[in-house]
Amino acid sequence: MDLVCEKVADGRVLSLIESFLKSGIMNDGEFEESIEGTPQGGNISPLLSNIYLNHFDRRMGDYGYLLLRYADDIVIFCKFVSDAQNALKRAKEILEGELKLKLSQEKTKIAPTRSKGVEFLGFRFNGRWRIPKDKAKKKFKEEIKRRTRRQQPVNLETVIRFLNPVIRGWGNYFKEGTVKTLFSELDGVFD
Repeated sequence: MDLVCEKVADGRVLSLIESFLKSGIMNDGEFEESIEGTPQGGNISPLLSNIYLNHFDRRMGDYGYLLLRYADDIVIFCKFVSDAQNALKRAKEILEGELKLKLSQEKTKIAPTRSKGVEFLGFRFNGRWRIPKDKAKKKFKEEIKRRTRRQQPVNLETVIRFLNPVIRGWGNYFKEGTVKTLFSELDGVFD
């Protein structure tokens, strides 16, 4: 809560956050009391995660590392294995030493991005390109096909209204990637 107090001055907001932390969560219809920390899946968890890990982001940035983070999922990009080993060492020092967090042994690893790439938040990063994962493309195509099954006659305006949220949502999410060719390819779904 100390880090939250550094970022938030309004006492009412702090009281609200504190009550969220103490409120517990429902898990499979059963109430679970909050003992410490923020419950996984709690409404306020992403906000508190960002406040708490902002220190990590700044410190790693001070060391010159390029990283992507969503809540507590982190990818650090390095050119050389030796740089990656140093980045992992620094990340552990900050996360475990300064922030008192535990790293998942199974998820914490050094992996080559150029040959295999790294999958993160629906994208595949290969050191140069950010492209949607095959699974994301498949889900998009399946959703379009599901929404355009010809079980009953509908006019074109209705079809467009029905498809626009899916197309816009997918396009807006993946537009930051290297997708110009992919978008043209996916246009074929509508033929």
